[in-house]
Amino acid sequence: MMSLLTALAPLLAISSAAPTYSQYTVRAPTGYYTGAPDTNFSNVRAFLSVPYGQDTSGSNRWLPPQSVPLSSNAFNVTAMPPACPQYVSAVPAIWNQQIPQYLQVWGNANNSAGESAIFTTEDCLKLAIWTPHNATSSSHLPVAMFWTGGGLQTNGVDVPIQLPAGWVNRTQSHIVVTINYRMYVASCGDVIFDSC
Repeated sequence: MMSLLTALAPLLAISSAAPTYSQYTVRAPTGYYTGAPDTNFSNVRAFLSVPYGQDTSGSNRWLPPQSVPLSSNAFNVTAMPPACPQYVSAVPAIWNQQIPQYLQVWGNANNSAGESAIFTTEDCLKLAIWTPHNATSSSHLPVAMFWTGGGLQTNGVDVPIQLPAGWVNRTQSHIVVTINYRMYVASCGDVIFDSC
């Protein structure tokens, strides 16, 4: 856990943007990331699809996450990332029948489709970061890291009831990071497992 936080530190440090970028652009060792004001809370900046690992498909499948290379490229991170591959169960449950707002947004026709989730990809190792609008590198704000639940069967950044923008808006005193992570057998070697 500590090594993950150490690896994420450069991404979480809100830094001064290059002069040609907007107030929603931050610099990290892996590039310039431009977010946007949160759609519901204008006092919150949202960086919704920041990579913490490379695409896990092809030759990277079944391997621990590979580091994002150092870069000076610019990235637009204003849209929610797709979730990691997961299955939308056909079994009726309280989650998919009565409180679907606690489920990852999958893009499927219904929450008990009995099929693979549509809004997923193997290029899914992404963070979503919410900061107070006026946060700078000198703010020295604490960071809350939040893993969405789902019994290692479902998860993702886009879980409507768990989006933290309202909390950040109310306090203006912290940064919240949520994370997409691989599940099932594909999770071997990921951030929450040492090995399978």
